[in-house]
Amino acid sequence: MNALAPAGGIRATASGSISASDFVRSMLFAALLLATLMTSATTAALQTATYTGPNDGLWSVPANWSGGVVPSNNITDTFQVIIPTNVAVRFDIAGATDITKLTLNSGATLKPQINSDLNVLDEAGIFGILDADNGNFSAVAANAALLGTSARAAAKNGSQVSIGGTSYSATGINAYTDILSADGAGSALNLSSLQSINDGIDPGYYHTIRASNTGTINLSNVATITGPNNSQLTLVTETGGSINLNGLQTITNAQTDAD
Repeated sequence: MNALAPAGGIRATASGSISASDFVRSMLFAALLLATLMTSATTAALQTATYTGPNDGLWSVPANWSGGVVPSNNITDTFQVIIPTNVAVRFDIAGATDITKLTLNSGATLKPQINSDLNVLDEAGIFGILDADNGNFSAVAANAALLGTSARAAAKNGSQVSIGGTSYSATGINAYTDILSADGAGSALNLSSLQSINDGIDPGYYHTIRASNTGTINLSNVATITGPNNSQLTLVTETGGSINLNGLQTITNAQTDAD
């Protein structure tokens, strides 16, 4: 009796047995198919998405982005996000969202909103303001940091914010303001990789590192803090807030104010 030829090209005899050569060929085909699928999944194209929408606009609106697509990593595309100078963007996507790279330019503000969770997997240059309000943000890769001289970070109303980097400078912030802050129950600003803080602006403005209303700031590996000559940098803990300074060795031209 002639051999049967079912779909897939594997020949079976009338008794249902499969020849060894056909079995080997089918296994090689399956392995090739799997390798092709894995290669496609691991070579997702990196797309650049620049915010072009209105000030204080929403991340979730496709028309607010240069490519007309909301940046969020998927199987076929990953995203490098650029937020231009002097514009605010509200990150309003509920649940976890991954992007590959982020540039938050000087004067720009990124606002993770309620129930959102933005994770930057690789490079993150935060030159502007990260202002989380009941939303989470994480950028802890080796090349993620608060950069330049005017970056700020705040965690409010239960936000969890983690940012990498080993040094932080606030010498370009020409305003009376909190430069690092955590406010509210469950709010946490994790800067545990920082080793130094430089706020030696002169002539100076009153700057504050503030943990309030049980919020916490982790500066556990900061060894040196430098303020301006007139001691206008103040570390404030109030209403149950806490700042972890376990690694602090030298504090110059700065003061603490605990309730």
